[in-house]
Amino acid sequence: MTIEGLHRKLSKLLVFDLSINKLSGVVPWKKLVSSPDSFLRTDVPFFSSTTVLNVSHNSLSSPVDPSISQLKGLHAVDLNSNKFSGRALDNIADITDLDFLDLSNKKFSGLIAPKLRKFQASSFQGNSKLCGTPLSKSC
Repeated sequence: MTIEGLHRKLSKLLVFDLSINKLSGVVPWKKLVSSPDSFLRTDVPFFSSTTVLNVSHNSLSSPVDPSISQLKGLHAVDLNSNKFSGRALDNIADITDLDFLDLSNKKFSGLIAPKLRKFQASSFQGNSKLCGTPLSKSC
């Protein structure tokens, strides 16, 4: 079975965990989330019931695309210990039911979005260019 065909087989996927797999490269966020032939389509039941996204401890890179905010059912997002960068926190903040967030050890930059200030500083540690509450570094 190919990755592209997974959405036909896994209609009620709750946990998507690719952590600690030595994955590398750029994440095709738009293709994964919103394209018509996407792997993680939001217009089919496949990813709409997913509550956990964990790709931690890999070597994935690229900015986190705004399309991640379409994954409204997520309660936990763990992107820690990858090479993600940029100002993605507003996109992640749009995931309304988030209860767990780990964006530590990345290259994110900018002000932490107000909706994400409910998380502990440890969720953002290792991002030297991030600032604002809950971190002690002001902007």
